Amino acid sequence: GTIVGKRHIVQVINAARGANRSFDLQIPSAGQRDLVDGCAAQYPGHAIDDFDCGARFDGCDDISGCERLPSALRPGCAWRFDPAAYGWNCGERGRTY
Repeated sequence: GTIVGKRHIVQVINAARGANRSFDLQIPSAGQRDLVDGCAAQYPGHAIDDFDCGARFDGCDDISGCERLPSALRPGCAWRFDPAAYGWNCGERGRTY
């Protein structure tokens, strides 16, 4: 596929540690690290583990974990596991390069 004509909104909140010219993308289900309070506060009724399947650094292992998220976040989660459908070149575990 191609990304021409498609839109993707990203929120960059920091620069990746130890990496030159890179940053972290905040992707639903990809792991919250130590910052676990924000998502659960923004989406009451969801447990902290719903946002990363309890895997703080790697996040959910597969697309089934997307079902635990609030409906508004599920498309971003699906993109993580099938970015080729959105025209992205992918590396390991849905990480884009």
